[in-house]
Amino acid sequence: MGGVNYKEHLETKFLYCLIPSICRNSEALEEAQGKAKELRKKGYEFVCNEDDLETWVTQTWNEVWEVYNHG
Repeated sequence: MGGVNYKEHLETKFLYCLIPSICRNSEALEEAQGKAKELRKKGYEFVCNEDDLETWVTQTWNEVWEVYNHG
């Protein structure tokens, strides 16, 4: 993989695999946000800034738990 493709791969993994997994395995939104911020510090800083990350985690949290709220 080239550099750009690798970064895109990591971005996709972070936003669409790791963040939903964090949300599913957290008891509360605040816990998910804390875990996501810690994970971002481990090589995913380039994906988004911390404010955007909070927004993304909130949106993902709502999508993940909507299934259970309407089930």
